[in-house]
Amino acid sequence: MVSKLVYIVILLVFTCQYCVAQSNEVESGGAVHFVRRTNTHAIMDSIYGTAKDPKQKRFLEDFKATYPKFSEKEFKLFFNQDNSLYVPLNNNLSKNYLSEYADDNIIYSDLLNGTVTSKKKIQGTEFLTVDTMKDIRWRITNELREIAGYTCRRANALLDGEIYLVAYYTDQLLPKVGPERINGLPGLILGLAAPREHVSWFARTVEIGDFSSSISIPTQGIKMDESEIVKDVQANPIFIDDESMLNWVIKRILF
Repeated sequence: MVSKLVYIVILLVFTCQYCVAQSNEVESGGAVHFVRRTNTHAIMDSIYGTAKDPKQKRFLEDFKATYPKFSEKEFKLFFNQDNSLYVPLNNNLSKNYLSEYADDNIIYSDLLNGTVTSKKKIQGTEFLTVDTMKDIRWRITNELREIAGYTCRRANALLDGEIYLVAYYTDQLLPKVGPERINGLPGLILGLAAPREHVSWFARTVEIGDFSSSISIPTQGIKMDESEIVKDVQANPIFIDDESMLNWVIKRILF
């Protein structure tokens, strides 16, 4: 009887150890379905809310009357331990004035070499940039939140000294990447918000598997670095009397 009881106890111990190991398993390959939610009215208010020009005031009123307050677009992030690819989905049909500026970016991250290749469209022109991964100084907190079935921890940062970020990452998914070019946390970012920019990205689903065939480097577009694109935009005559809009576009380019 005693030996049978000992056997049962040993079996339970090994079973529990196996379950713990399974729950702590780190996945290194998969695909994340993100939904980006943008408060377009708040963005337009931040650009034209204090405008004195009657044309700009009327433009703001017309925009709000024509387009819904919130717009949603869907993206997928394919990843493995070596690289990742963030791409817009084909069902992103909603367009407005703000959609002309780096709205459907394609981002390829080379995790082995620490480089990022970005394809961004600005007023119909496609640009291709290659840069190092962003060095973001995160402050990790104790706040936890469940996203797409994963327990995520909150971290805060200030991007480029001016864009406040709130991110939620999970250490159960290996790559240190996230939506757009945001990276640098000890796991994959499943939730991201830039509150003052009125935009957020949150994972809807996570698929685990080998999606390496879906990951490729974007090659089409005019090759420029980001500073050259900014100069090109600054030289555009449409922004001569529209500094607020110009500043917003530059933020979009650098994000």
